Amino acid sequence: MTDLTPRYTLQSLADEQSARWDELIAPYESAQLFHRSPWLDYLAASRRVDVRLWAIKDLETTVGYFSGGLVKKGPFLVLGSPLKGWGTNYMGPVAGRDLDQRGFLRALDDLARRENLAMAEIESPLLTDDALSANGFSPVPGWTYRVTLDADQDRMWHTLDSTARNRIRKAIKAGLIVEDTDDQIIADEFFDQYSALVQEKGFAPPYPRDYPRLLLRFLKKADLLFALRVRDASGRVLATGLFPHDDHAVYFWGGASQHEGRDLCPNELLHWSLMRLAAARGLRGYDMCGHGQFKRKFGGELVDLRRWHKCYWQSARWARHGYELYHRARRRVSAWAPAYTQNGDPPKPLKSQRYVLEPLSASELARWDELVAPYTSRELFHRKVWLDYLAASRGVQPRFWTLRERGATVGYLSGAVVQKGPFRILGSPLKGWGTNFMGPLVNDGVDQPAFLRAVDRLAEDEGIAMVEMENPILSAGEMSRFGYESVSQPTYLVSLTPGHPNTMWDRLDLKSRQKVRKSKKNGLTVEETDDRAITDVFYDQFVEVLGRKNLFPPYDRACPRVLFDLLKPLGLLYALRVRDSQGEIVATGLFPHDDRSVYMWGAASRISAWRFSPNDLLQWALMERAAADGLTVYNMCGFGYFKNKFGGELIEPRRWHKFNWRSARWARGAYEKYFQHRIRLQSWWHRSSVATSEEEA
Repeated sequence: MTDLTPRYTLQSLADEQSARWDELIAPYESAQLFHRSPWLDYLAASRRVDVRLWAIKDLETTVGYFSGGLVKKGPFLVLGSPLKGWGTNYMGPVAGRDLDQRGFLRALDDLARRENLAMAEIESPLLTDDALSANGFSPVPGWTYRVTLDADQDRMWHTLDSTARNRIRKAIKAGLIVEDTDDQIIADEFFDQYSALVQEKGFAPPYPRDYPRLLLRFLKKADLLFALRVRDASGRVLATGLFPHDDHAVYFWGGASQHEGRDLCPNELLHWSLMRLAAARGLRGYDMCGHGQFKRKFGGELVDLRRWHKCYWQSARWARHGYELYHRARRRVSAWAPAYTQNGDPPKPLKSQRYVLEPLSASELARWDELVAPYTSRELFHRKVWLDYLAASRGVQPRFWTLRERGATVGYLSGAVVQKGPFRILGSPLKGWGTNFMGPLVNDGVDQPAFLRAVDRLAEDEGIAMVEMENPILSAGEMSRFGYESVSQPTYLVSLTPGHPNTMWDRLDLKSRQKVRKSKKNGLTVEETDDRAITDVFYDQFVEVLGRKNLFPPYDRACPRVLFDLLKPLGLLYALRVRDSQGEIVATGLFPHDDRSVYMWGAASRISAWRFSPNDLLQWALMERAAADGLTVYNMCGFGYFKNKFGGELIEPRRWHKFNWRSARWARGAYEKYFQHRIRLQSWWHRSSVATSEEEA
């Protein structure tokens, strides 16, 4: 029998379409607050979700859209639309009522196969229980009260039960007032009240302080959030509430109150004021996002909900159950844990925070290079393309933050959080990334103690065991005062002189000038190339050179390839090779650069050609080329006898690290010893393999 179900496909949106997302979904009645760009930006910033947008295609015809987020949980890649824990009621497809649900769910299965998803989770009023069950999804039940809002406030008042009405009258009589505010401080007021509330019940908050801050940041400016506070007659804030909304409904994201003022009934007044405010704006529904005795008082209808999930891997089913048990236990342990730090030391009093670090939204991230361009501490290694290179070559997940002071941007921070066993480490950058500097993007007047306190708070919120940073703008005194330790990173900085190559030539020591002349006399030439094959030639030469020292490259062959693929098309890489008189490539070098400085990422040569001095010629040719392009600094990224010959000044920048966990200090020392041993073992294995291959030949 012929299957007449449409063969839908999910096609990722192009950047131009993604920028018009809200416009694309606007015609569909099923589009809700949680589908809109501000909410998706909030999820990306707060939950570190890889937000994905797709068109639902029936052949060439677009029949709707689909949004969700990909997250990695251990070995499992999970698609949430939405996931439990995101504070997001619904997502799923945005389409007309005529969407073929079976066709859509088949397309979702196809996506799972393409992306190697272990599990998908979805909740959408557009999808029926029958369709989801037939496709192998399993439900988790839930309940919520939905209150009908009415422009006639008298009629709405009489839907409240008598207890709620009496308590609201009591609050008003006591002089309590409610205000909707744009003040960013309400996020911290709410979190402090909420933390105290849940700790009374033996739990810790299920999210960090940044979540309400980010909610306020992304939704308030889009006029998609009521941020309410209840004050008493003296002006003291007794209760707070955050209520996202669209043009149709408002949702209860979070509310809390001071323990001392609850006898004045601020919570009932808070919700009643929200209902009046929303109804006056034309909204017709209030989803209280849960159930219970308190929420029952506001005249809502108790509605059954279903959140559906499908495990594509059997192991994901077991892991999901195990994670739920772990999460419940963790919240109770976390509620107890603040009495001790990870080191077992008594807690230190928190200092007031002047700066905060807030994750960037997807739309801000798309403008990253434009945003950081004005700052004096900006380097090549802050550019988006370099961070993309680190993601592709080192397997790190870049992170981007805005540094704010009372809502005003004072700078940015880029880096990556990596997992090393049980330890989460923030690198900006980390040793081994081949990255000289990162750290903050700020101007000279930045308050460095305030910045470092913001980094401490970030580390506390995200459970970071160690932080590592390097940037010349960082003050050694302040870094030491905040508990950072340093490792010297000596390097030669060569001053380039655009328009005056003879000045550079005269700075070379006599022996280097003689070697450059010798190499030219022997017919060696240097060329810059766009041929990607140079990366493999370089790697082979590098292996050969390190083999003499019983060492092996600390990265694989893919690293120089990715460097070339990403930086060369943007004009940010010199790829030089030296040929002998027979046309053989005897030396190679890869030199990333921006519009001010060039860096030695890697250079190597054939040992058999050393008598012709190709290395000295390579370095001189690089200096000539960079100066001709207007660059003024060559950072040789290290020191030693060879690098001493090119007229540079030896400087000693410092890479700073701070251990937030004592155990991370021990682990770092052990890992360094392991890494050194591994490099020597790889070298031995490579030499043995080459020798075996030659014997077999």
